[in-house]
Amino acid sequence: PSKDQPDRTTQDCSWQGQDCWRLLVTDFGDGLPFLQVWQRWRQDAHAPRLLHYVAFSQQVPHAAHLQQAAHTDPLLAPLVEILTQNWFGFLDGFHRFVLDQGRVHLTLCVGDSMALLRQQAFKADAIELCHLPVDAEALNTLKGIRRCCRRGTALTLQTRGIALSEVWLNALHATGFGSINGQMGSVKAVITAYEPEWLLSRDDEQAQSARTPPTRCAVLGAGLAGASVAAALARRGWQVTVLEREPKPASGASGLPVGLLVAHVSSDDCTLSQLSRAGVRLTFNEAQCLLQPGQDWAHTGVLEHRFDARATTPANWSTQGAAWCEPVLTGASTQANDPGNHTLLHRPAGWLKPAALVNAWLAQDGIALKTNTAVHAVRRGEFSWQLLDASGDILCEAEHVVLANALDAAGLLQRLAKEDDSIKLPVSLVPQTRGLRGLLSWATHTADDLTAWPSQAMNGKGSATGHVPTRSGAAWFVGASYQEATQPERSDRDNHLRNLDKLRVLNPALADTMLRALEAGRLQSWKGMRCATDDHLPLVGPVAGSAQAGLWLCVGMGSRGMSLSMLCAELLASHIGAEPLPIPVKLAKSLSATRNKASVVQTKAAGVDP
Repeated sequence: PSKDQPDRTTQDCSWQGQDCWRLLVTDFGDGLPFLQVWQRWRQDAHAPRLLHYVAFSQQVPHAAHLQQAAHTDPLLAPLVEILTQNWFGFLDGFHRFVLDQGRVHLTLCVGDSMALLRQQAFKADAIELCHLPVDAEALNTLKGIRRCCRRGTALTLQTRGIALSEVWLNALHATGFGSINGQMGSVKAVITAYEPEWLLSRDDEQAQSARTPPTRCAVLGAGLAGASVAAALARRGWQVTVLEREPKPASGASGLPVGLLVAHVSSDDCTLSQLSRAGVRLTFNEAQCLLQPGQDWAHTGVLEHRFDARATTPANWSTQGAAWCEPVLTGASTQANDPGNHTLLHRPAGWLKPAALVNAWLAQDGIALKTNTAVHAVRRGEFSWQLLDASGDILCEAEHVVLANALDAAGLLQRLAKEDDSIKLPVSLVPQTRGLRGLLSWATHTADDLTAWPSQAMNGKGSATGHVPTRSGAAWFVGASYQEATQPERSDRDNHLRNLDKLRVLNPALADTMLRALEAGRLQSWKGMRCATDDHLPLVGPVAGSAQAGLWLCVGMGSRGMSLSMLCAELLASHIGAEPLPIPVKLAKSLSATRNKASVVQTKAAGVDP
């Protein structure tokens, strides 16, 4: 450790033999402390399977500063290289990094520390107060930290050789922290623990035992939602069985040949915008680790054309926002010279084949896939949940069940509610989902249109993506259309023409190539059914009253499965394991699986597809 950093060797020994260790640090600093903890975790044969490092920062260091901080120790250099692959865009809020095959999680909370601390909902195993505030702030600081303490949480105060004042000693005692006898000399750090003399509240007592150790989990559905949940739990040591009614994974909406991985941007930085940024960061990391670039996905950037006069990015964004997207001048659209047309260049964006990501997730250790397996009912057993087929035979038993089977989840919940009175109320609070049909138009490139298609994907009025490798050769894709499942299904030609109309607005030159393909009979289609909610936000969390009941929901991502699936999976795993949240509490609540239907309102902004 440096002269300003305490020796954490003794503290790190406390994590040995644990399946999860949650460390909260009040200042990320130059990143060196995190890198050192990460390296010690790697070197410790008895380290926990999962390490959570939650740190606060007013201003995140530049990647070059991380490299400089690690310069003294060559063992840290490869860690910096891994960490900085997606080191960009640190707007105020939470930023989750999943490292080391999903076993090290860094959550950077950027902004006002005390305000952000109230947006976390976990109990830390250890907390490090990196800088002692002035005496007048001692009590409020410790009260804020206490929110993340369970009985026995270790607290390290970096004193840097300065003895604690009487005010600090009194504040420690008043907030429930134990004795620091024998540590009042010229030490760099004082270590104590949260051991209040009073009884904890019922909520705090429940939080003490909220963590569910890894056991068996059955996941229904092998699309983006189900596969991401399976991967997140398997990385935490769970034995996961995925049941899919179709002959292969990604047979539903996740079978889309190619889609755009791009964040949503709104002038008011709405809930969906914040969620999609968090999700894109996580999915980018998954693609970089699991997929073949140029074949399964490509980081091409995305040009978004907006055909109205609204502001393009939030006015209060810091300069960090430009790493996500920024306005550009382009002549690609029909209204390029119209001051009402705004074009955004999304930098962390590109195209991705969902099925490739689904298969990569399901191939991970700890996951067993059962295809051609239709679940007709879910039943609560004495010690576990039972999944039944149409004949009433048990297909699978598990202590936890995650319904990630899109529109089919609602029917299972309704059947369960009829047989189990304890589930009726929570099921009644689950917002309804609805089906949205979609058709994607595509064709292989010809020698004539190959140069006409730009390397960058684009969206705004529908979307258009070219130069995507397929078994038939390089191809372009346009769409997809939207239609409520309750309406009579439109013909393929009708949907092609609707996609063509949008492309005429987005890029007239490309519309000509699509029209020629349609007239020549070369235009092909892919059709699927999306599962969406009225407020366009997924349903993620426990259904049966509490996390301990073991019944979970992860559905309703609409057209944003690639952007949101991994985020939803991490959020679900955080709920199950009482881990630090990947997003603030207020955002997590907006995704609650049992949010009151009476409070669900239409929040669709003009021009935003569900």
